[in-house]
Amino acid sequence: MGCLGLRWLGVVGIGLGLVMLGGPIQPAAADPIYTITNLGTLPGTSQSIATGINASGQVTGVSYTTSDGTWKAVGRLAPTGISYDAGAKSFLYSGGQMTQINPVGGPANSINDSGQVVGGHYSSINDSGQYVGGASAALAFDGQYSMPPQLVTGGVATNAPIVALSINNAGVMVGETQSDSTMHAAIYQDGHVVDLSAKLNGAFSVATAVSNSGYVLINETMGPLGVPNHFVLYNPTGYHFNGVTAPSTTDLTDLPGGSGKYALGLNEIGQVVGNGFLYTGGQFLDLKDLLPAPSSAQWSNLVATAINDAGQIVGQGMIDGKEQAFEMTPVAASAPEPSTILIFGLIAGALGIQHVVRRSRRP
Repeated sequence: MGCLGLRWLGVVGIGLGLVMLGGPIQPAAADPIYTITNLGTLPGTSQSIATGINASGQVTGVSYTTSDGTWKAVGRLAPTGISYDAGAKSFLYSGGQMTQINPVGGPANSINDSGQVVGGHYSSINDSGQYVGGASAALAFDGQYSMPPQLVTGGVATNAPIVALSINNAGVMVGETQSDSTMHAAIYQDGHVVDLSAKLNGAFSVATAVSNSGYVLINETMGPLGVPNHFVLYNPTGYHFNGVTAPSTTDLTDLPGGSGKYALGLNEIGQVVGNGFLYTGGQFLDLKDLLPAPSSAQWSNLVATAINDAGQIVGQGMIDGKEQAFEMTPVAASAPEPSTILIFGLIAGALGIQHVVRRSRRP
């Protein structure tokens, strides 16, 4: 390139580089935080609900028609009851495919990291294949209340000391115990039942989920009619003072943004999901706000029932006028990249500066 060309490149490069560096740089558009997948339905059905997800992203749930009973995400863990009949079909969603399964006891409720599934009166299974459940006034299945609280290990059922709704890998069970005709949230661990009512304010309570690290999700009802509800995150070792470790509780409904929320699932890193929200990092995030367009406009009434440690969320929402099971998967945001014109400006500016410096050094 001739001297004139280099001189021209230097002038343009310096100018362009300075303009691009000094002027405002438009930030790159943020990547969507989550993608959402409509899991669909089994043949012969029109609606669905996802009830559980494991570490591999396998999802369990129920596919049904409106004649099969009432299937709402709130009924997955909250004490509102679920009705169903023979028309509803349980499914396993794995590798992008939905297949029908027939778990013992009826509709699929939970799946562990080994791919074992439980359903019906059984509400939770751990990685060792232990599962728990039982019928109570809080959890009615097709009007049946006859099933006693049970713990099943290796296919052998034994009486459980509490009506258990969740079990973790250490065999810790949480659920409810009856006292003075009142439901009390309870933990069963190391042969002992701990009634949590003394640590709570409500007259009625039930523990609905437990993580492997011992966090417990509790539904606390402040009156006999069950309204309003408070959802409490119980940390058995969360309080530290003068070398003493003691339990702590966080009332999620009293936190900023928590009013009107009900919680249904939690994972190992303290994330909680429920009716339209993800609680993470100390704040409530609207599930719809985590979705890119047009998904954010297509879906409504999102209710999350479960979340795994990878942050994948499942539940039920409305799309095209139907209740459909969904799976939301977090997407890693990419770092903003400088534009091509900025890169050209910086390169051209560097070449121009180099040429000017060389010319100034000549005798």
